[in-house]
Amino acid sequence: MTLCVVPPAVKDASAAGVAGTGYAVSDFATGFDTFLPFGPGPVGLAFDSQGNLYSTGYLSGNVYKFPPTGGTFESSMLSNVGFRVTGLAFDRGGRLFVARQSQGDVKQLDPLTGSIIGTVASGLCGPNAVAVDPLTNDLFISSCGTVQRLSGYQGQPVTPTLFASNVAVDGLTFAPDGTLFGTGGGPIYRITGTSDPTPGTPTVIADVTRGDGIALLAPEQGRPITQLVVNTNNSNAFTNDGTIDLVDFSSNPVTITPIVSGGNRGDFVAVGPDKCLYATQSDEIEKVTSADGSCPFIPTGVAVAPTITLAPATQMVDSGVTAAVTATLADSGGIPVPGIAVTFSVVSGPHAGRTGAGTTDASGQAGFGLLNDVTSGGTDVVAATYTDSSGTQHSSSQVQVVMGQAPNPLPGPPGQAMSFTSPDFKIVRYIHTFDKSGCQADLQFNLPTAETNAGLACDGLIGSANVVPPDSFDNSGWTQFVASKQYRAIVHVPALHVTCSKDGHITSFDQGQQIEKGFEVSEGFTPSGNGQFDPAEPYLGSQSDLFGDLDLTLSPAGDAVVVSYITGSRLSTEARLVAFGLLGYDAPYVWTVFRERVTCSSFNVVIVNSDFPTTNMYVDDSLAMFQPQTPRLANFIRSGGTQFHDVGLGNLDPICSINEAKTRGSALVPLPSLNPTSCALAIITENWPYVT
Repeated sequence: MTLCVVPPAVKDASAAGVAGTGYAVSDFATGFDTFLPFGPGPVGLAFDSQGNLYSTGYLSGNVYKFPPTGGTFESSMLSNVGFRVTGLAFDRGGRLFVARQSQGDVKQLDPLTGSIIGTVASGLCGPNAVAVDPLTNDLFISSCGTVQRLSGYQGQPVTPTLFASNVAVDGLTFAPDGTLFGTGGGPIYRITGTSDPTPGTPTVIADVTRGDGIALLAPEQGRPITQLVVNTNNSNAFTNDGTIDLVDFSSNPVTITPIVSGGNRGDFVAVGPDKCLYATQSDEIEKVTSADGSCPFIPTGVAVAPTITLAPATQMVDSGVTAAVTATLADSGGIPVPGIAVTFSVVSGPHAGRTGAGTTDASGQAGFGLLNDVTSGGTDVVAATYTDSSGTQHSSSQVQVVMGQAPNPLPGPPGQAMSFTSPDFKIVRYIHTFDKSGCQADLQFNLPTAETNAGLACDGLIGSANVVPPDSFDNSGWTQFVASKQYRAIVHVPALHVTCSKDGHITSFDQGQQIEKGFEVSEGFTPSGNGQFDPAEPYLGSQSDLFGDLDLTLSPAGDAVVVSYITGSRLSTEARLVAFGLLGYDAPYVWTVFRERVTCSSFNVVIVNSDFPTTNMYVDDSLAMFQPQTPRLANFIRSGGTQFHDVGLGNLDPICSINEAKTRGSALVPLPSLNPTSCALAIITENWPYVT
């Protein structure tokens, strides 16, 4: 609905409304010009990743930016973007969007200057609120009795699509699970989200006269959202009877209780990173907390700066080959962030000073190519950066690109008998430490689970993280590392020597003696505190006959030896019980498949791992591949299922990564992934294309 333009009520700008029992209210931003001839004051509200609050002036068209401590409108103006300016929102990538009711469009703004830098959509009927879907990152706009969806904006205008109709809503807000709530003048709607089988279906759950802005209260652990607050307009321009109402729809009839009264015109609201409510009035923005200063609300559209990672950590490329370095941006829940400009640079090495640029795609990825055009070899160190909405630059960790030389000739002249020895391979699986805030947000909103339980679970995981293995080993160093138990699994397949006839057929190989003498495997350990370690649980499930046995087989053609091994394990029983008590999910099994094919002149190794935990792959005792553990911890935990299984039984982590190593020190490179829902089953049943 269109905002009603009426003469404003003049209220002392230093006086917030009156708080009800159990709540407190204070001024956050004051001094909005209450002497405009018509209409409301500040309307749109949105927080950036630094906790700064942005606001719009409806009739003035001004955009304001307040620090976390608040301020005055007079000193906080950034820009002017038109007339009858309404909703504001940040997406997951830190992009800022504004709705302009008079122009019927949605624009992208530069968060640093407030200036318009792009058109998202036009031709909208009276656009009001802007809300960002936490599942898809799409924009949702309240528009003349409908909700319109703006999908896939990457700098060029998109066409609005109808998401919900016959809904008289102004204010909009999303729940963490993607359910949309809205209100506008009366009915309060709960609208099924984009992941629902029937998305966009509205249900009236309550009615608040003159309701406008809307926000949600965090529910108790394991329970659905049943409480929200609505900011209301005043009944006319000359009375201060606006309220902020607490709506409890857990029972019938619904209960409505004012938590702040004495307001003039209340429009949109926002909840900051501090979980406190910020509500517009004609001449100010109020801050609402619980009486003890704590805050019970669910943050709305808070922009959290994405993390940027580079992969692979180390790669080797032959002369004339281009190395591919990939940057990935993901939010705190591990969801890819598209549309972000990334800058790559070679920090040191033979290509020092070379730069590149790219924009993240729908998978949150941007690429950089580096051709090996040097004659003397060397190692390039590459890094990537991006700049967030506040102007803060974020940097990735550095990766290495080893520029190799052309392959040496194969051993022995043509037509003569020859021999070949493959490298030594070591695989180490370990839990790398991670950021607690990202872990907690991921578990809380994506499992979902209670904030306290999510925090305790993340504390436990971080506390049990392993010491990061070194980049190289010598004999004594490897022995000491194995004895340390600082790993979740290890596989050591030593070098395999083959002897061949003139026609390329294998005449002899170790036949298991040499390789078995040096072969090592462990299902790993779970740190239990005070320097103690509990043995991990080995996999004993329905596919266990494929696990645990080293296999060396001569190919039917007699031209290759195939070495195979599969291992799977999970947390110790004690650690599983603790995690299940906190989160309600059993631990899935992590697993590794090793396949090596050795011929008379070459080798090919494929390593397949579950996507958790981290993997280091060593070739001849030097780190050749680093595969970071998945940032989507909630998805990994959920794959364990809600049943607590007997020892040795349970689910395999279904997501995998696949890496390959070839003859003469070529890099381990990611191979195309299988269907994520069937990866584990396909690998362990050998129904996959990489083993021949």
